Amino acid sequence: MTESTTFHAEVRKMESSVEHTFCTFLLHGGLFGIDALAVKEVTVLPTPTPIPHAPEAARGYVNLRGQIVLVLDLNRLLHLGPSTIGPDTRLVVFRGRLGDPFGILVDRIGDIVTLGGEQIKKRGNGAFSREGTGDEPQEALLAGIGKLDDRLLTILDAGKLLPQIETEIAEHHEKTYH
Repeated sequence: MTESTTFHAEVRKMESSVEHTFCTFLLHGGLFGIDALAVKEVTVLPTPTPIPHAPEAARGYVNLRGQIVLVLDLNRLLHLGPSTIGPDTRLVVFRGRLGDPFGILVDRIGDIVTLGGEQIKKRGNGAFSREGTGDEPQEALLAGIGKLDDRLLTILDAGKLLPQIETEIAEHHEKTYH
């Protein structure tokens, strides 16, 4: 074995031993997760104030203890259809390091799960059965797939949620006003 091969094998071994913690939730029956370190809080959805001329994925703004938070409809961002607000609907609010205050609507909150690196197939490392271009919004938001005992966990990249809605706003503006 060459020195380079040994080094790369050690890096892979270190990556597989690192644990990652995810906040899980359900959308249209599918299990999704997001890095728990990116989550500030999970709360019941206050009534959002709609945003005129915004794309459907931007549900509006809410006031959470004096902080104005943009509410994104994750079902719409992933092209799963509109969210239906019910008793289990929750707003997952993200930490400020991701940009302006925002949160996503989820159908139902799940558990906090910890996965070892060997249980996660990251995007670009054979995580998907077909070669995607990354052009579709749902593909752009995916970070990988996690393997739980009895299900697969679709892992989303929280850092790509705001840029995705900004892209949709620009496209919506272009279609509406040009």
